[in-house]
Amino acid sequence: GPLAVVDEQIAAPESVEQAHFRGWIARRFGSAFARLGWVPAAGEDDPTRLRRAALLRLLGGIAEAPAVLAEARARLDAYLEDRGTLDPNLADPVVGLAARVGDEALYDRYRALVAEARTPQERRRFLLGLAAFRTPATIRRTLDSTLSPDIPTQDVAFLLMRLLGNPAGRAEAWKFLTRRWAALRRRIPPLMISRLVEALPSLREPRAASEVRAFFAAHPVPEAARTLKQSLEVFRLNAELRRRTAPELARWLADRAG
Repeated sequence: GPLAVVDEQIAAPESVEQAHFRGWIARRFGSAFARLGWVPAAGEDDPTRLRRAALLRLLGGIAEAPAVLAEARARLDAYLEDRGTLDPNLADPVVGLAARVGDEALYDRYRALVAEARTPQERRRFLLGLAAFRTPATIRRTLDSTLSPDIPTQDVAFLLMRLLGNPAGRAEAWKFLTRRWAALRRRIPPLMISRLVEALPSLREPRAASEVRAFFAAHPVPEAARTLKQSLEVFRLNAELRRRTAPELARWLADRAG
């Protein structure tokens, strides 16, 4: 959504502006989430349940509010003991948010849960959760797994896309992709190459667009030629958006910093 674009593409990573923006989100939406709480009330309607999940994604996923991440980690433990302890609408965000603050022991649990999943939905939930971990060791393990028979070919691109969207993993994911491209190309179904190329603007850094252009000039992807052109245009548009809006955003946030 628009707020994610501001956080990922306009506010510089780990900048004062990003900290101010995340603080503004926490103040703006924290009370609404607190009123709803983590547990649905008896007879609660679907729009309210969906609103709770959206607020959790804002506060945990964008603002990365420490208290919200810590609570997500605690509720994950209860969820793993009893799937009925968590509203189904919160399962995906809780699994992803807990991974952000998770260690290798939790990563190992996710790997086991992928293998032991009771439903396809649960398997996908924990599989994609692997790409949300942020320690160097877990990022490396997820990247290496994309070349392992443990990960089906149809899931390889999804893991790489998620890692490109992970601030702690995107640079390493791009390096891995360029170094192991021949092997990855053999494992990624042709239709998924376009999806992967579409995710590349997540790299964000000014030099990334030129690196992407040069890499695929040397390693053509005919099945994704149109998508590559579109992705390079997205890089350009995002850079222009930052140029035009970042100074005003910084002033706006400074006026509202609490």
